[in-house]
Amino acid sequence: MSTAVLSTSPDIRVERWPSEIPLFILALIASAGLWLLALITIIGLVYGVAIGIFVFLMHLAFIAHVRGSGVRVGPGQFPEVHAAVERLAHRIGMTHAPEAYLIQGGGMLNALATRFVGSDIVVLYTDLIEACGQDEAARDMIIAHELGHLYCGHVRWNFVVAPAMLVPFLSGALSRAREYTCDRYGRAGAGSVEGAVLGLTILSVGGRFAHQIDRRVLMSQRSALNTGWMTIGEWLSTHPPLVKRIAQVDPSLQDTSVDSSTGVIRALAILGMALAPVFIAGIVGAMLFPAWIAQYAPPRTTSRSTRATYQAPPSEAATAQARKDFAMLASFIREEERGGRGMPWDTREMYDRWNAVHPGGQEPLDPFDGSRYAYEQRGNQFKLWSVGPDEEWRTGDDLSYDSRTMPR
Repeated sequence: MSTAVLSTSPDIRVERWPSEIPLFILALIASAGLWLLALITIIGLVYGVAIGIFVFLMHLAFIAHVRGSGVRVGPGQFPEVHAAVERLAHRIGMTHAPEAYLIQGGGMLNALATRFVGSDIVVLYTDLIEACGQDEAARDMIIAHELGHLYCGHVRWNFVVAPAMLVPFLSGALSRAREYTCDRYGRAGAGSVEGAVLGLTILSVGGRFAHQIDRRVLMSQRSALNTGWMTIGEWLSTHPPLVKRIAQVDPSLQDTSVDSSTGVIRALAILGMALAPVFIAGIVGAMLFPAWIAQYAPPRTTSRSTRATYQAPPSEAATAQARKDFAMLASFIREEERGGRGMPWDTREMYDRWNAVHPGGQEPLDPFDGSRYAYEQRGNQFKLWSVGPDEEWRTGDDLSYDSRTMPR
């Protein structure tokens, strides 16, 4: 079945939701950074390719299901729906009407727009079309909404901005903005605010009860969403609450007495309290990190220039001196322990204590490079070591003193 070519003289022109383009730009920037990170890291690239293949295969299976188990509408299959799709696509300004399918969804009131290998597709669940009944405006609202997704390119960029899903709240905010944009297409396609509101109300309670709804009472439910937790729940959703979508389609139903900023402020407070321990832990970790590193790579007291001019004694004499210094420092550390002061925590503290006990005296320094000996403490054991003849840290010729193997 060929796709009809439409003339381009659109009479439906709507403005996108104000936040859609800014959010899309943010998603592009975030996704570009994440794609770049994936490309320069082998693990990220492997995961990215694997996830991409998985998503493609799942989408392929869905399209095969729709094309094989659904019914493609056309002049001879549900001609009224087919005519509505072509008419609304023409009014929106699409050059080709998309493929449109009716498919049974197990009672689900839903419709969606998607794309596969260059083909635009609209999927209409039969329960939703049946719920619209003879109300063409409600049906056209649903169809025009999905055509709006295709016309605005929402499904074309899904793969490009997919990494933005990893950024908390960003992809959801973009998705909700797109829904508001397409509700504007739906309202224009329905031809009346009443028809558009009915289409959204059917999504809420179905066709049987949609005409019985008191819409102003329904709109009062918005106040129940104006809490911190409900606001966070909304931020985590891909679609805005239907009560808010209906209020945007029909501004006369909006309750101006509800201050929506209250929920936002409370939500930010909840998130702040939830994230505060993480930030505090990060700050504490940043403060303790240098001390932790010092245990494994203790700071040297001599600069590179000083070490460059330092003249080490012959290797044998330097080794003997280091062994002598080890014994002296080990005796000092044990004296500190027996005196109830405990062992020094790290190199800096060991030398601070040494200088306090020997004011004005010469520190025992590594004879190989003239800097302080390294020191680590573990419970009631400790270790001292020297850089050794090659003057390089943690290499095979390092000299060491391990209290676990030395008599006390």
